[in-house]
Amino acid sequence: AKDGDTGPFLANLGDIDGSLEKGAKKEANLKRKITRSIQATNPNNYNSNGTLKKGAHNRNVSKKCKRYKEMLRDRCRKDAATRKTVNYTHVNVMSEDCSEVVTEYNNVCAWSARGKPAPLPNGQIGQIHRFGGTVINHCPGQVKARLLQKMRECGGHFYQVPRDYRASQYDHTSDSYIKKTLSQRTFNLSDGTLVQRDWYSAFLLYCYDSSTNSIDKVKCKKEFPKHYKKFLKYVAALKKKKIKIVNSGIKV
Repeated sequence: AKDGDTGPFLANLGDIDGSLEKGAKKEANLKRKITRSIQATNPNNYNSNGTLKKGAHNRNVSKKCKRYKEMLRDRCRKDAATRKTVNYTHVNVMSEDCSEVVTEYNNVCAWSARGKPAPLPNGQIGQIHRFGGTVINHCPGQVKARLLQKMRECGGHFYQVPRDYRASQYDHTSDSYIKKTLSQRTFNLSDGTLVQRDWYSAFLLYCYDSSTNSIDKVKCKKEFPKHYKKFLKYVAALKKKKIKIVNSGIKV
């Protein structure tokens, strides 16, 4: 998200016109074809329920399976090139006529790390779903690294706020921090104003005071009405053009 004098900007990282979702479906389809082909070519390596037997195995790969693997490599290459092109385009838009970039600290590796499985009530071991696939598909670290590079090239400033900044939890109308769940994409401020989580976090980053490494509360109250009007106008334009922003909570 970006918020400056030009107004708010929300984007789907790595995706353009739904190409990311289509590419992910094609990759998953090819992976299933490869698995079925290997199981059909090597039936002695698998149990009756389809699971792989323990121990070392000799694996035969058919010509069809090799062709599927080549198609998968080509599909992954195209998707990676699309993500890079789209993300670099977003960076160019964000850094246009910009001399300062302010971001939060994000541990992308922790997002994609495996969680510890927890037992379910029925005695089975449950699976912890993390964000590994999302990180691969959208590459947020790539955007951040490119922004840092652009600022260095043009002589700008790149600020990373302290971890206790907590932009997604602060409410400038009550001067308090309210913890929210990750799925809560929109919320009401203490005065009843409905805001979108990513946009409001970007606005609070816009109000960052580099001299004190904290939120400029006076600037928040002064600038909020002007930028909130721009945000409402931007959301109306998204709904009119039926542009879907993933995980934004904005229904089009």
